[in-house]
Amino acid sequence: MSYSHGSSAYEDKVVHEMDVTCNCGSQVYLKASWTGRNPGRRYWACPKYGSSGYCGFFMWFDPEMCERAKAIIPNLLDRMYKYRQEIEQFNIREREGAARLGFAMRKLEDMENELRVSKKSANTLWKVVICVPTMLFILILCFK
Repeated sequence: MSYSHGSSAYEDKVVHEMDVTCNCGSQVYLKASWTGRNPGRRYWACPKYGSSGYCGFFMWFDPEMCERAKAIIPNLLDRMYKYRQEIEQFNIREREGAARLGFAMRKLEDMENELRVSKKSANTLWKVVICVPTMLFILILCFK
């Protein structure tokens, strides 16, 4: 069985079907170690592991990693964390940009509506400017 970063269906079945209890009778769950010596290595331990009342139950699920993996994995995890932070910053900037774009689009729409109203007003004014002098001219001709 290979131990890649992902989990196989077989590993998942083993993890879920194993009914493991510790020395004090509590159900144990599969956990992952993130120490420098065992980065990502999974283990079973008493739920009270690391606190008072720990019964001493501890069992590795994964085999020990080679020294090269132990040296490489922490660096890869650091890079992954850094990239996740960068991605989050890009996502924040994208959301801010989308908000600014939405605001600008609404402002543009408002300006286009104002322009339409202004054009209608100008068209009406143009009709008045043409009609009033024409009517005055006609009235003057009629009363002459």
